[in-house]
Amino acid sequence: MTPDPVPGQLGLDLDVPVAPAQRRPSRLVPGTPEVPISAARIARLLGRPEPTPEQAAVIEAPFEPMLVIAGAGSGKTETMAARVVWLVANRMI
Repeated sequence: MTPDPVPGQLGLDLDVPVAPAQRRPSRLVPGTPEVPISAARIARLLGRPEPTPEQAAVIEAPFEPMLVIAGAGSGKTETMAARVVWLVANRMI
């Protein structure tokens, strides 16, 4: 059994470097922009609260499998939904 995270923290190891969002060229949509739209900008455009820095790191992580470990009520479901929106908005899927 894993210990509970400290209240108010997502349980992420922030000392581990997170690679910036990487954009794969789209073969499906010509003229895809090279600079991805940030998670914060998408949230503002949709009238949603901006993600925390930890959530933004997960949302904008490279397109590959990942594991997110966070406590109850920390926003995992909202973050994963925002990641799907971010991937679609940036034409990565």
